[in-house]
Amino acid sequence: MWSVVKAILSYLRPYKLLFVLFLLLFGLDLIFVSIAPLSFNFLIDYAVTPKNMELFMLIIGTILLLGIVCTIAGIFADRLLSRLNALVEQDLRHRLFSKLQQLHISYYQGKRTGDSVALFSSDIPAISSTMSALLSTGIQSVVVVIISMSVLLYLEWSMALVIIAGASLIFVGPMLMSKRANQSYESYKAHKAQLNSEVTENVKAQKIIKSFNLQQVMLQRFQDRTKQLFVSSYKLNLVNAALGRIPMISLLFVNLAIMTFGSYLALIERITIGELIAFYTMYMSMGNSVYSLTFIIPSLTDAKVSMERLQAAFQAASEYEHDHKKEATADALSGQQSGKVAEPFNIQYDRVSFGYEPDKPVLDNIQLTIPYGANVAFVGSSGSGKSSMIQLLLGLYQPQEGSLLINGSSLNQSNIASYRERLAVVFQDNFMFQGTIRENLAMSKLDATDEEIKLAAKQAEIHDYIMSLPQGYNTIVEDEGSNFSGGQRQRLAIARALVRKPQLLVLDEATSALDPATESALNATIKKLAKERTIVSVTHRLATVDDADLICVFHQGKIVEQGKHGELLDKQGQYHYLWEKQTGFTLSEEGDDVQIDAARLSKLTFFKQVSDEVLEDISMLFNTEKFEQGSTIIQEGDRGEKFYILIRGKVEVLKDMTDEHGQVRQQPIAVLEDGDHFGEIALLQNVPRTATIKTITSCVVISLQRKLLQHMLSKHPEINDYVRKVLLERLG
Repeated sequence: MWSVVKAILSYLRPYKLLFVLFLLLFGLDLIFVSIAPLSFNFLIDYAVTPKNMELFMLIIGTILLLGIVCTIAGIFADRLLSRLNALVEQDLRHRLFSKLQQLHISYYQGKRTGDSVALFSSDIPAISSTMSALLSTGIQSVVVVIISMSVLLYLEWSMALVIIAGASLIFVGPMLMSKRANQSYESYKAHKAQLNSEVTENVKAQKIIKSFNLQQVMLQRFQDRTKQLFVSSYKLNLVNAALGRIPMISLLFVNLAIMTFGSYLALIERITIGELIAFYTMYMSMGNSVYSLTFIIPSLTDAKVSMERLQAAFQAASEYEHDHKKEATADALSGQQSGKVAEPFNIQYDRVSFGYEPDKPVLDNIQLTIPYGANVAFVGSSGSGKSSMIQLLLGLYQPQEGSLLINGSSLNQSNIASYRERLAVVFQDNFMFQGTIRENLAMSKLDATDEEIKLAAKQAEIHDYIMSLPQGYNTIVEDEGSNFSGGQRQRLAIARALVRKPQLLVLDEATSALDPATESALNATIKKLAKERTIVSVTHRLATVDDADLICVFHQGKIVEQGKHGELLDKQGQYHYLWEKQTGFTLSEEGDDVQIDAARLSKLTFFKQVSDEVLEDISMLFNTEKFEQGSTIIQEGDRGEKFYILIRGKVEVLKDMTDEHGQVRQQPIAVLEDGDHFGEIALLQNVPRTATIKTITSCVVISLQRKLLQHMLSKHPEINDYVRKVLLERLG
């Protein structure tokens, strides 16, 4: 309880004058409420009993005058309390939102969206409500109790002691239940945040939900969440009911004791009738105050849990918390030193090792220099470490060993905010903010002029399209950019990055999810931009970076090869393997028709010794299929009849495994990308699938049916025997 009171007082510290004025005005109101019951003693014993009309009018007039003055003071106190409450709530929201902007990216990766939203929608209002209750009902109850007890002790000390003993019983129950109440509030808030996350996720995923008819699945998940919330809400209501019921029962027993003992004292003429009525009236006022005070206890528990949740966010690691110590380095990076121009970025990974978890390294002893103006590409299979290089370059994570040097200074010891002012990034899935196109493009440079915005749009080749819209640059961006195509969103993202005129442009799989025509056009745009700045790109599609100044090939967290496209192909190493895997396909501009040539088929183990003439015939049997993100291509346990080659996109291989609780869950075991194949056993016989294949992005695949292949190979017995032999070996 005291921790909540201390925290609320700290929130009020910036508004000391308002708070003091509130206490003065509220104090006048409280004095009248506390002393008013004592008037019964004077009215009955000194005016009514002796029938003194003059004194009666004086007492009534005095009470009326004091009542008017104190009521006016109370009205102004209410206005001040409302203002104080709104100011503190505003401060908490600003402070929390500001902190969320500074938190390390790992904070968000460990929480669902609803957890952060609940801090604003549930926890801050809970604190605000408790503060209002404490400063009104709380203070009033405490003051009334103190004044009333002082008067009661003066009137009749023995009865006052009975009241003190009874009042103490009122607080025993809530104190004993405090631990259980804390647990109930924590559980309720956690389940409420999970439900918020479920709703937020559902609203954002409506396209996928409707496309795959997942409404019933989503409804079942929501019902599971509501059941959990129901249980925690039920338990919380039981606790709150007990916290209210126990003081009520205690109060009834105290009432009975006071009525009995007070009447006895009046009967033996130890006190007068006026004193008895005044005593009992004042006790009732005090009893109501004590009872009201017990009602604040649940809100104190609620606020305590909310404060702990807020404090966890406030104390979370901030990526900017050391920036105030790095101003010298900041000047060197941003060129803010007097008479100097910012030095172009020279980037060096100096023996860098890194892992998202201490015992699971992702990058191992990386040594790489990227000079200013270079167009550098990081390529490799999924999980090879290339995207982690970008995470470090953006300053989202720090190396566990070694250093990332910018112009010779460690980024870890630099002002990250100043550094980021000179770079821009385009992700595969770019977020579009609420507002107009102009406002979205100006996000990277808030003071950008219309000319700068239009120039960037022209460089990204999206200006003409924008001008074709009825509202032009004032067109509203709907629901994270849903009123634009994927290619248009990517061009807007590139334009947003270029508005900043960055010295370093980072592209993280920026075009991999687009159709071939859009991807080709965007890559042409990027190549033009590469002449004016350093570009570092991550991609798994090698055809998009064949003209890069430097290609770094990653494999199991190491750079295994680096050089230009031709040099790497001549090495016949990992890059050559990846290139061979991704070539031999011809895609239509729309990406809905794929042709595979005989040379590419011959690279498959079971087709190696098949003649080119037969392979040409087999290539005609493949059918093109497209799958949206989140689709299931193969389900474990189903009978297989097709073999697949992944042309564009990314899929996840999942295996049913039993966890420690005996429940069967799908566990990811691999990720496949362009050129990978799966399901070849289905070409041999109709056996159950051994794993599930789900799409991570939208995908284009080509498939070959077993029946068609077997019909074709039946004309070539010797080839048929070879293919079956190789497949049987793989099956074994």
